[in-house]
Amino acid sequence: MEELFLNGEPRSELGSRAASAQRQSGRLPANLYGLEGGNIHFTLDTKVFSRFLSEGHRMAELRIGAKVEHGVVKEVQYDGMGSSIVHVDFTRVSRDVAIEVEVPLALAGVPKGVAAGGSLNVTRHEVLVRGLPQDLPESIPLNIETFDLGHVVRIGDMPPIPSCEYADDDDMVVLMVAVPRGGPEEEAAEGGGPVEPEVIGQKKEDDENSD
Repeated sequence: MEELFLNGEPRSELGSRAASAQRQSGRLPANLYGLEGGNIHFTLDTKVFSRFLSEGHRMAELRIGAKVEHGVVKEVQYDGMGSSIVHVDFTRVSRDVAIEVEVPLALAGVPKGVAAGGSLNVTRHEVLVRGLPQDLPESIPLNIETFDLGHVVRIGDMPPIPSCEYADDDDMVVLMVAVPRGGPEEEAAEGGGPVEPEVIGQKKEDDENSD
């Protein structure tokens, strides 16, 4: 995983009122914690960090005043509308200590099952990966062009990542090509099929013949 640098400014004023004032001035409240160091409260340029995150980066060299720290994004908090970042937490990393990070999927192609009337349902846009910081990928490529109706991809089906491993359960569903409702594949999956119509009076007639 590529490590970029972010310039931070130490912050001594804490609390919701101070955080609100920092956001209004274009600064994003942030925390760094973990390993041997203590908690560090600082701010980042909101636009710079938003671009950093949108480009798929997670690990950064944090230059906070006179200090230089290495951290990975642990949690990003958004406002009630889910559109603006209001806070970010970093956790310290060391090159010789494995960490777990959510890594985004990079899907390529359109499943042939979609052309047949199905729909692509992605349940996990990011998956949890464990490895040394320098070995973690920026994203996980997955070609989905050959996936037909009813195809399901679970964690255990995902391509291997060199020097890393998936930290989620193997049975966890990542995506599937859903069968259109009422289609033949859906009926077969539900055990459907032609049902013999009930003949009115048949049971009564059979009962009389059995006497």
